[in-house]
Amino acid sequence: MQLLRTLHLGGRRQLPIVLQAEYSECSLACLAMVAAYHGQQESLLSLRERFQTSQQGVNLQHLMKMASRFCLTTRALRCEIDEIYKLELPVIIHWDFNHFVVVARASRTSITIHDPALGKRKYSLSAAAHHFTGIALELSPDAQFKASDSRAKLSLRQFLGNLPGMVPILAQILFLSVILQFVALASPFYMQLVVDDVLVKQDVDLLILLATGFLAITLISLITQAIRGWTSIYLTNQLSLKFGSRLFHRLLSLKGDYFMKRHLGDIVSRFTSLRPVQEFLTSSAITVLLDSVMALSTLTMILIYSPLLAGVVVLALLLYLASQMAFYLPTRDRSHEQITANAKLDSNFMESIRSINAIKRFGAEQQRESEWQNRFNEVINANIRLSWLSLARDVLNNGISGISQILVIFLGAKQVLSGHMSIGMLYAFMAYRSHLVSAATSLVNELIRFLMLSLHLERLSDIQLAATDTPRSMQAAPAISGRIRLDGVGFRHTDDQPWILQHIELDIQPADRLCILGPSGCGKSTLLNV
Repeated sequence: MQLLRTLHLGGRRQLPIVLQAEYSECSLACLAMVAAYHGQQESLLSLRERFQTSQQGVNLQHLMKMASRFCLTTRALRCEIDEIYKLELPVIIHWDFNHFVVVARASRTSITIHDPALGKRKYSLSAAAHHFTGIALELSPDAQFKASDSRAKLSLRQFLGNLPGMVPILAQILFLSVILQFVALASPFYMQLVVDDVLVKQDVDLLILLATGFLAITLISLITQAIRGWTSIYLTNQLSLKFGSRLFHRLLSLKGDYFMKRHLGDIVSRFTSLRPVQEFLTSSAITVLLDSVMALSTLTMILIYSPLLAGVVVLALLLYLASQMAFYLPTRDRSHEQITANAKLDSNFMESIRSINAIKRFGAEQQRESEWQNRFNEVINANIRLSWLSLARDVLNNGISGISQILVIFLGAKQVLSGHMSIGMLYAFMAYRSHLVSAATSLVNELIRFLMLSLHLERLSDIQLAATDTPRSMQAAPAISGRIRLDGVGFRHTDDQPWILQHIELDIQPADRLCILGPSGCGKSTLLNV
């Protein structure tokens, strides 16, 4: 019976894309993808805590041992690239002699892989043959496998923490914004009254009265808008200071190996993921509340004017929502790939500038330029893939908007001709429709933006949830005194790795000078770190 729980009947399982954050955790990312495909959700953060990996990565034997702890049965085999489609997918394969990737789909002519370093990629068999080393690993759930979700997540509430003094400012911005919304709701009446009452009756006095009244309303709106803008600027900068200081303090408190295992550009990129979260909190949160009120108010108004025309507008908005949700997951994946590609490009650039003297000394300018070009090409390709998605989405949405407007004008004109609506009412309806479409599309866009926050919170969690050093005083360290003594010290990165240092006996007296000699890779730097 336990085995039946591992079966997925009636639904298509999805293989997620998990991108590695550290140099050597492609194996962990591949395991996370395959385990998630079978129903066991794990984050890279939790996997790092469960499995120790060195900067040299893991071999196939170690990967199989880790998979067994997921209750996954493994079968390692050697095959040709044109035989992969016969295997039980998804399957982990060895790539470029130093990397693991997951094959998501395979046919007689091509394969689609989820690369922890690059994201989703499709190769022809001839192109993939240049990367595939001939080693594949099939994984399938055993009888003890259980679907679960133990991902370490950073929630928005957890990230926010305490924000004393911010609630009154938010309340003030909300109050001022409500005033602006009432002004926006009143403006269509001006056109309706002018068309139906002033022009028909040729009442000049009423025209002057209406113009004066709505001019006063406009002045109030401008003053309110200025006050709200100043308050929003103050709030934005206060939150930026609080969030930035808090996150940077957290970053400095992380353990040293966090920085050793990551590219500099990737750390910078993760830190800058703070900006979209901050922007959502300072602008989008208020926008969502106001657009909700505006959408409900204008929907009520157009229903009063014409239920038929209102139905056309609502149907178009539902189609817009469906199209946005259909593009959400692909857009999220492409955005993640774009962020990762930009981080690698920035890392290459900063490392090149920082090491420019060594690069010139060894005549490696051409090599570094070639590496930068490759990284830049990855960024361009990621931008192209994201732009194609955005273009397809925009074309579809513009088509929905254009067709709905044509239908509304056509049906509205027929209602005017039949006497069910006046010309002024049609003008007012179109104005309210414009307000409703603007508010509703803004709500949908903010919903997508909120869902996209999970991407940035996931990147921030790599900093926020990582292990920190033992708390200590912020005072400068005192001068070192006394001697240094090591008795039987040994070190290795993981239990499956060979010892780098073993049975080290060392006694350094005060004022002694020590020179450590040895070939590359013998453990000189490791000894100093210990």
